[in-house]
Amino acid sequence: MNARTGRLRNTTPAIILLLISLTLVGCGGGDGPPVSSVSGQVKLDNVPLIGASIIFKADGYPAAASYTDTSGNYELRYLGRDLGAVIGENYVTISPAVPDDATEETPDLYLPIYEGKRTVSSSGPNVFDFDLKSGE
Repeated sequence: MNARTGRLRNTTPAIILLLISLTLVGCGGGDGPPVSSVSGQVKLDNVPLIGASIIFKADGYPAAASYTDTSGNYELRYLGRDLGAVIGENYVTISPAVPDDATEETPDLYLPIYEGKRTVSSSGPNVFDFDLKSGE
């Protein structure tokens, strides 16, 4: 055994321990509420709703949020980093995208077009599609 091989054997357990530690830290370490993945699609009058905000809010916790893409699809993020929403009952709010030319004189543009509740399950993935109708 040469000196180089001996040093490699001595550092291998330390490298493995470091990788395990980084993996555990990356998983969140249980420092917040349990979350589960939430995604789906939002349509208005059977047309994908683009740029809408969708918010899931469980009592006592910050909200999970997302915007719909060009196909009306969304995937929630909790605190902007973890995919999903808090497990349990959530209050859901969907608001349309506000046009660039909106002014304070058009407050109805800011009103939610949907308010309701959904229960996020720990056995996810949780897929919640919303097929909304104008005027409801």
